Amino acid sequence: MYRKLFYNICIILVIYSSILLAQKRFVDNDLSGLAFVSLGTHNINLEEFDTALASSSLPYPPLETSMYTFGAGGVIIIKDWIISAEGSGLLANSKTFGDYNSKLSGGYVTLNTGFLLAKSRSFMIYPLVGIGGGSINYKIYQEPDDMIFADVLENPSTETSLNNKSIYMNLAMSLHYNIHTFRDDRDSGNFFIGAKAGYKATIKSFDWYIQGTSTKLAEGPITGLDGYYIEFVFGIGGFNFSDVD
Repeated sequence: MYRKLFYNICIILVIYSSILLAQKRFVDNDLSGLAFVSLGTHNINLEEFDTALASSSLPYPPLETSMYTFGAGGVIIIKDWIISAEGSGLLANSKTFGDYNSKLSGGYVTLNTGFLLAKSRSFMIYPLVGIGGGSINYKIYQEPDDMIFADVLENPSTETSLNNKSIYMNLAMSLHYNIHTFRDDRDSGNFFIGAKAGYKATIKSFDWYIQGTSTKLAEGPITGLDGYYIEFVFGIGGFNFSDVD
């Protein structure tokens, strides 16, 4: 819980600082910021988890390893040094098997650092390396017909959610294109679009738990967020490197 709180506080601070810096840049370009939202896809290696599902007596469908991502983040630029933080959710399509449904979801937060590899008045390219924490949640549930409230209280077991947390290393490359919308580019922030591609490698995978409880599930599959991802971003930014056209 404390690790998640720490990550969330860091992300909020970076995004808030980035928004402030994006609104008013320093003329000497020593400090600027970006704030963005992102959409993308993350291809996660869930081979061991799939094997565990296949060994069950229930006909669990294969997992969708390509998950949608949606999130937000911020970047602070100190001369050529980059500090960034972001949080994203993960979601895959739900599936039906027999009388049950299943849904795979998750999320992660990442703290990164990097440097400006190339920059101009309109473009910015920078690599990132970072560390983060995330989770995978697998929900198994039924959708019965309308029920009486008291009956649900007597028999509440209509779904089970399995949760696994992990710590990972992040490697990425980002490209931003500045859309100049203001007359004085040195005084006001501009909108930007961009893309980021990277890879997450699990450092530590923890035990599985039943979501919302302290019930540990022994002998669970080793699972993390290993895999490649690509994201498209849109936001407001304060970068303006007019001295390197």
